[in-house]
Amino acid sequence: MKYFTREWYNDCQLTSLSCVKTTDSRAEEFSEAYFEELYAGELNAHIRLMEEVSQLTGAEFDQSTVKRNYENGYRNKLEACKNGLPEEILSDIADVRVFALGVCTEQIKSRLKAWRYELEKKLDASVAPYLEYAKKLYNELPVDFRKYMNFHDEYVKQFYCDGDSAVIEFEDLNCIDATGEIIRTDMLIFENVEIIEQDNDIVGAVWLYDELYKTADGYELHVFLSDAYLTLLCTDIRFVCTAPRKLRYLHFDNTHISSFLTDGDDIIIEFSDVACRDELGAIVRADKIALKNANITKGCEVSAGALWESHGICRSVDGYELSVLLYDKDTDKYNNIAVVFSDVDFFCSDGNVILI
Repeated sequence: MKYFTREWYNDCQLTSLSCVKTTDSRAEEFSEAYFEELYAGELNAHIRLMEEVSQLTGAEFDQSTVKRNYENGYRNKLEACKNGLPEEILSDIADVRVFALGVCTEQIKSRLKAWRYELEKKLDASVAPYLEYAKKLYNELPVDFRKYMNFHDEYVKQFYCDGDSAVIEFEDLNCIDATGEIIRTDMLIFENVEIIEQDNDIVGAVWLYDELYKTADGYELHVFLSDAYLTLLCTDIRFVCTAPRKLRYLHFDNTHISSFLTDGDDIIIEFSDVACRDELGAIVRADKIALKNANITKGCEVSAGALWESHGICRSVDGYELSVLLYDKDTDKYNNIAVVFSDVDFFCSDGNVILI
């Protein structure tokens, strides 16, 4: 990476250290009693919040696990404060343990605001030359590049070579909208590739930032991932959507479930408020799905009338994994379910038509 380096990224994370919850004059002096009172209050508030979340979602709640996770998170925040804050500010903080809990004096908060402003100005200036180059390059790129070259926060599922090509597969399969149009791709193929740098395995890593350059023979791509750098040369980049076209019917957000049943190895879900046909009588949506060889791996029983709020789908070892956030109005609780299955059929119950 020439601009979006690990150092640049780490400096970006420092800006979060300037975010404080509240100011308190008691933070002007070191006080063990004040710290212990503050810490106990924050910990108990976090435990109550996680308990409420578990009640809403049906997720398992274990107080000792919640407490341990909070303590680990706090220790990480404390170390980040000690190592990341500028010395001239850190030395004037009476108790960095209190600061790590989000509390400081008005004076420290004011100085942090000024420090963050200067840091963000420096960060913006350091990547400005590339952003200017990318803006000019954009109009010269093929349509597919302009449409699909956006993989920020995507998980890399596979990375392998195939002859003279290299292939990256991403986990998320939400690639097709309800009209059948491909809105993003889940596979990249680099033609006649030469790997210049790879300092770690990228499988399982998150694609954070990239820099794309035009060369005489094609492209030079730099990728900064959560656990690795990848730099390569190639003659072309192909953007591929491997998601089955029938997944365009997997659009049930804000739709009520009328029935959720097991039929042998399959799970059958029917919806109550879906208009399958448009004004001309053409089938445009499904109101029933059959998940083949399905197994619920997370969540509790689904009640009729539950609202399908949102979902995500990705590939699994033997097919797909579907995660759905449901809301049950009767219990006023959320239910996060996850289902693995080998295939899915979509139906329009008006004529029992299977959709492909």
